[in-house]
Amino acid sequence: DIPIWKMATAGHFEGGDFVILEPGLVLVGYCGERSEKEGSE
Repeated sequence: DIPIWKMATAGHFEGGDFVILEPGLVLVGYCGERSEKEGSE
């Protein structure tokens, strides 16, 4: 299970902009078209 640390309450985030690099380390990207900064934070 992956614990929920924080929840986004604004903005849009698409799962394709989320990459698990290794256990405990992820990469989150946004460009404003599919995902927004607010949703990625």
